[in-house]
Amino acid sequence: MTDDISAHWSLDKRVPIAALLAVVLQTGAMIWWASGVEARVGQLEQRHDSTLPSRIAVVESKVDTANQNFGYNRAVMDKIDGKLDTLLNDRKK
Repeated sequence: MTDDISAHWSLDKRVPIAALLAVVLQTGAMIWWASGVEARVGQLEQRHDSTLPSRIAVVESKVDTANQNFGYNRAVMDKIDGKLDTLLNDRKK
């Protein structure tokens, strides 16, 4: 008798139909929501992939400009350093 009960799944009549319906609807809503999220993530990935090369080019040009400015600033600082050394040497004499 116990083998017969455990072999077949059955639903007790004490479980309200409204509770079953609520679980089924919530499961369906969750699957629908998840598919919408997947679609939005896919769109964002495509948009990100399409703009990435142009964004990299902008960043590279900014880095090149910064490197040029650094070189210029370094040259100016070397000139100032040389002039200060000259002034300090003249003062010592």
